Amino acid sequence: MNCQILTGLLTGLVVSTTASLINCQPSYAENHQILGEIPINSNLRLLASAKVDLGVDVAIELMAAEPTAEDFYTQGREKYDKRDYQGAIEAYDRAIKLNPNYVDAYVGRGNARDDSGDRQGAIADYSAALKIDPNNGSAYYNRGVTRSRLRDFEGAIADYSAALKIDPNNGWAYYLRGVIRTSLGDNQGAIADYSAALKINPKDASAYNERGNARYILGDKQAALADFNEALKINPNYASAYTNRGNARDDLGDQQGALADYDRSLKIDPNNDNTYYNRGVTRSILGEKQGAIEDYSQAVKINPNNARAYYNRGVIRYDLGDKPGAIQDFQKAANLYQKQGNTDSYEKTLNILRRIQ
Repeated sequence: MNCQILTGLLTGLVVSTTASLINCQPSYAENHQILGEIPINSNLRLLASAKVDLGVDVAIELMAAEPTAEDFYTQGREKYDKRDYQGAIEAYDRAIKLNPNYVDAYVGRGNARDDSGDRQGAIADYSAALKIDPNNGSAYYNRGVTRSRLRDFEGAIADYSAALKIDPNNGWAYYLRGVIRTSLGDNQGAIADYSAALKINPKDASAYNERGNARYILGDKQAALADFNEALKINPNYASAYTNRGNARDDLGDQQGALADYDRSLKIDPNNDNTYYNRGVTRSILGEKQGAIEDYSQAVKINPNNARAYYNRGVIRYDLGDKPGAIQDFQKAANLYQKQGNTDSYEKTLNILRRIQ
């Protein structure tokens, strides 16, 4: 059996992102920025209802007054904080009905709509806020978050850029713009954004991890390694950073260090198929073929659509003389590559199948 015909073990490692780049961002409920303070009238009512000595006499007329737009706005914020998004929307509706130019209420309702899944409604609210106040940085930022969720990446970049013109110290806007630039292949632009975010918040482990990914993709493995080290100093339980440092170590020839990092990552996050895949690659390089098969098998168990893991397992099975197992893996990989639109890998896998069948 001539195993030399299989020369295509995939050794490219898969980076692990913090935030799926876009989908791995921190929760959008936390990401949204909320404007406005609780109005004085509402504070007095809340305190009085809790029987706190205010030190002042609250007029009976004040206590009995009709709710104001500010009161409904406060209700909206309270309900939003409790994740009662529909209740928050209804309260903001009433605030806006009483005050159609209430910018903060439009922004708040936009946040609640976004988090309840009504992305287009959220964009309409942020746009309405910006029509009233074109210099509202939070409305631009929040609209950028929603546009990124809709995969309108160019629109999101424009909004984050507008938010940064208004508030150059918005570290999240730099970070999220960097995430999008990475996904669009603009790694140099992403590095600049992550670096700006780190100037504002030097303890942002996610920014170090993502900048490390961008540097790794550009081939600067030493600089990437330094970033992953910094991320892990800040957060020693950062699974993605261990996986990514493992990748950098593997590429720099430190396979044992890479294995140690993948092991640590999997202790923290045992359901990451990419980490199993990467450890399988490193074990393959070290000649640990059975260990590699175990890792690729675990990868496809977690993610049955991981075509690369099927392909690599097929290579090793063929090398070990398991021709039926290899054919089965290559067929599965070919089917997945075709479904995923990866024409080059699909054709490559088909050619291997023709040669070994």
